[in-house]
Formats: sequence, structure tokens, C-alpha cells
Amino acid sequence: AGTYTIRYYIKNSGGCSDFYDSTTVTITGKPSATINYPAMCGTEVKVDVTLTGTQGGRFTSTTGVSIDATTGTINPSASAPGNYVIAYTIAASLPCPAFTTTKNVTITQAPGASISYGKTNFCNDDNTNTNHPVNVIIAGTKEGPFNISTLTGLIIDALTVN
Repeated sequence: AGTYTIRYYIKNSGGCSDFYDSTTVTITGKPSATINYPAMCGTEVKVDVTLTGTQGGRFTSTTGVSIDATTGTINPSASAPGNYVIAYTIAASLPCPAFTTTKNVTITQAPGASISYGKTNFCNDDNTNTNHPVNVIIAGTKEGPFNISTLTGLIIDALTVN
């Protein structure tokens, strides 16, 4: 890429002087770019793109993604969880054609759950009567261990919470 001067020369002949002419041409670099995004959780408000290459393009995506068309910043909390294709397009600038690159991104549904035991009060008769196991009621994401805020006086199974 750059600007160049091209000269043309005809040697004198038959009593005529040497002839010179020149012209200037500009070679424009073809646009190119790559875009990347980190993993995204649906609770995040702002996830920036890493853009390498030609600046000044526009970002687009399929329906469901909240994306800033100028900066490429995605707002996962305003987007639907799922898999999407983000496109970055640089408009044609004669003599170069338009350029588009894409990146697959996933917005992951944030985990969430509520737990209960159906009741909140239990009787423990100084360890003479053992309570029967009580099953936990889980609504939402069902994975991960359980723990107790006070480590004395109550025994639970960390995997089943019985």
C-alpha cells in the first residue's frame, strides 16, 4: 500500500527531444480484521470485543443479542441466552470490496436456584431421637454442593442435603 509515481521515457530521435510523462497511483490495502469475545454469562452488562485489523466497520448479529453496532460491545443481560454469530463488516471503499468476518459466541444462562425443606423448624431431642432425613426442594439449577453456615450441631450430606 502507498502512493507511487510511474515515469515514462522515450529517447530522442529524428531531431526530437526526449519525451517524459508520469502519473501517480495509490495502492490501498485490502481491509482485514478479526474479532473475538470472551465467554459470556447472562448476568454481565458489558462485554467488549477484541478487534484486530481495520477499524471503522459495523457489528451485527442475529435477533436476540443486544450489541452496539459501532463498538461491538455486547450486553448479555439484555440478550437471550443462546448461540449467535456476530458479524463485523467494513464497507466497500473503491477500489477495494467490502469485507466481513464473523465470530460464534455463546451467552450462557446464569445459574440460579432456590432451596427449601418444606418446613423450617425441626425437633432434636438432645440427640436421643434422630430426625429422619428431610429432602431438599430445589427450584432452578440443580448442581453444586451445599454447605452450612454454622459447622456445629447439624449434619448434612453435602451432595444431597439430607
